[in-house]
Amino acid sequence: RCLSDWSSDVCSSDLTLNMGAPKSVVAILNPVPALLDDAVKNIAGDTPLDAVAPGSIVSILGVNLAPAEQAGPSSPLVQALGNITVSLGSQLLPLRFVSPGRINAQLPPDLQPGPYTVTVHSDGNPDVSAAFTVARNAPGLFHTMVNGKAYGMFLHQDGTPITSDSPAQQNETVTLLGTGFGPLLQNPPEGFAVSQSANTAAADPIVIVSGGNTITPSYAGAADGTVGLVSIQFQITAPP
Repeated sequence: RCLSDWSSDVCSSDLTLNMGAPKSVVAILNPVPALLDDAVKNIAGDTPLDAVAPGSIVSILGVNLAPAEQAGPSSPLVQALGNITVSLGSQLLPLRFVSPGRINAQLPPDLQPGPYTVTVHSDGNPDVSAAFTVARNAPGLFHTMVNGKAYGMFLHQDGTPITSDSPAQQNETVTLLGTGFGPLLQNPPEGFAVSQSANTAAADPIVIVSGGNTITPSYAGAADGTVGLVSIQFQITAPP
């Protein structure tokens, strides 16, 4: 918080108090934005690599970043939500969501690996910035927590969630969702939803390791109709 004014026995923002008798002083504070240490993270949560990938959806974590929660359109993403903008140098990032503690945005798909600084601007407040690192691949998987254990966000072929009450079936093709799996063969314009196709497959190989077995996905690339998300599709088969 920053000092807005003094009140009670002080009548100016410049504090001068002559003590000839007991006095009362009240500091009036206004909330101002601040970013946490390691503020820029994969939206899916903590990942083994302390970096984020080009084109991925990230969360920017802090306090007093926005006056309230506000979600933007799903596509195309907007560059301002309320009075909030996020910039990377001279470039404004597409925003999905803002709130006092979190801003969700998409990184440009053409970012090269290396260090960067992101800046959050809100009208009437000082800008706040945080450094972060970009890596070519910095994957994160969406998940839900059940009894303290993370379970991946797997989907049936009809798009409904796979759960203990609705398990995957033998020979079914299931989908796992994430973000941060690196460049696509043809990177789409940032902020716009894309359709799944051969052109929007991941440029780098992706394999699934389960119980010592290696599975090659039937498709790994842009998740159909989304911005910045990756769909990994593979068939449930019996182990060899």
